[in-house]
Amino acid sequence: MAGMRALLRKSGEQVVLLERDEVGAAWKTRYDRAREVLLAVRTPPSIVRRDTLGVPSQRLGTATGHLPVGAVDRIASTMRRVAIPDLAPYGLSAPPRPYSDFLRRGVLPILGVGIVDAVRKGRVRVVGAVEGFADEAVALAKGRLVEVDAVIAATGFRTGLEPLLGHLGVPDDKGVPLVHGANEHADAPGLHFVGYRTTLAGMLRVIGGEARELAGAVAAGGARVAENGRGISVRTVRLG
Repeated sequence: MAGMRALLRKSGEQVVLLERDEVGAAWKTRYDRAREVLLAVRTPPSIVRRDTLGVPSQRLGTATGHLPVGAVDRIASTMRRVAIPDLAPYGLSAPPRPYSDFLRRGVLPILGVGIVDAVRKGRVRVVGAVEGFADEAVALAKGRLVEVDAVIAATGFRTGLEPLLGHLGVPDDKGVPLVHGANEHADAPGLHFVGYRTTLAGMLRVIGGEARELAGAVAAGGARVAENGRGISVRTVRLG
């Protein structure tokens, strides 16, 4: 983020953001001196406010976590219409099933801290997905070329667990552990994961809960084998 701030402060720079995982928070930086800012979008993103009608988005994520997927999709779509102006004319259409999209892709929504107003006022211009590079230009979807001074890749990341633990069957096809916190995979007893769960309820909150759960399990000892509903045998440590 510090490097992005320094880049955007340079007078006359033109910037392309490749994809968009953390761009919402990035607009808290000073981008106003850039000659032009382009936001390359491959998949229409979910965008949320910090709070809607005084209710924090993380609290809503916690409250809706146990509801049917279809119900959460409807709630999320309604909240988007209430909190976020229609950005489809600017190239940022709302996903029709935002929660289903989150579950499928594991990508958190953009936190709309400045990005919504910047797009509406033309300070950030939405363009097609980046397909590659041609000399000093960036190749966008549909054969369009744009000349830029800098490219910032805010594309997210993977866990990188597959080379380490793939042979144990612990990570899923996206590299995310199948078990979290105090739970153990039956083929990897004693191996625990904290902080790998992608959630709408607040990552730090969930990490704290997993850490406390695991600490209590380690102190208590003892375990039993259980089914986690996905056909995977896991070992659940008894607390107390």
